[in-house]
Parts: sequence; structure tokens; C-alpha cells
Amino acid sequence: MRDLDGPSAGIAARALVLAGHMHATPRARALWSGRLAEAPVPGWLAAVHSAAQEAFQRNRDALYWFDAYLDAVDLVDVSSAYALFASRADGRSFEHGSAQLQARCPKMPPLQLLRWNLDVADANERGQRRDSEQEKLCAATRRLPGLGFWG
Repeated sequence: MRDLDGPSAGIAARALVLAGHMHATPRARALWSGRLAEAPVPGWLAAVHSAAQEAFQRNRDALYWFDAYLDAVDLVDVSSAYALFASRADGRSFEHGSAQLQARCPKMPPLQLLRWNLDVADANERGQRRDSEQEKLCAATRRLPGLGFWG
């Protein structure tokens, strides 16, 4: 995270964007509740910080609801937790979810397995649309068309 103190706003923005896409580990949570709790400066970097913070929180929330989905014991809780997971999930969340499911599949309760099989295609599509919207941005700024990598 030394790039947060980099020689230019672009380097600091890159560090913020990357921090927003970290997996919600205890170390990443500590970073976001400590050093990254506040935007570094007002203006454009504050907008980049806000977008990165939202991306991190979205993934953290999705993983929380995915764990609640796996631990649910009745159909209402399974459906509710899955709906909340899908509302916050993006590509990272589905990669994590698929790995978790494969690890737990032999002992997976039938309700969770049924719900996953029914809704994974729809939720994955929503996550891909969210990812696609993010690809149109560069450091929380809409890219201008015709600028190669930047457009």
C-alpha cells in the first residue's frame, strides 16, 4: 500500500482500486477500517476511494450472506440469504462461492444445493453485468471512447 503515498494521483488511485478488489480477509478488513477508513484527499481521489470502498464492502457483504446461506437450516433462511448474496455478488463472489460449494458439496444440505442450482445462472448473470459496468470505468471515472486502453 506504499503506492497510496505515491508521487502522483494516478498511482494513489491505482492503489485504491486494487484495495477495493481485495478479498475480504482479516488483514484487508483491518486496512479498510484503519488506513483506508477516510479518503486521502478531497476531489477525484475521494471519488476513487468511495468506489473502491463500495467494491470492497460489496464483496464483504456477499461473502457474509454466502456463509449465512450455507449455514441456513430452513427454506426461508436459505432463500433469503441467497437473495442477499446475489444482490451483492460480483465475479469474485461467485468464484469464492463455487469453490466453497465444491468443497462442501458431498455434505451439502439438499435445500442449499437445490437453491444454488435453481438460481446460480441468474445471479451469475447479474454479477457479470455488474463486472461489465465496472469495466467501463477507469479509477471510478467513465472512460472516453477512442482512447485505446483508456477508452
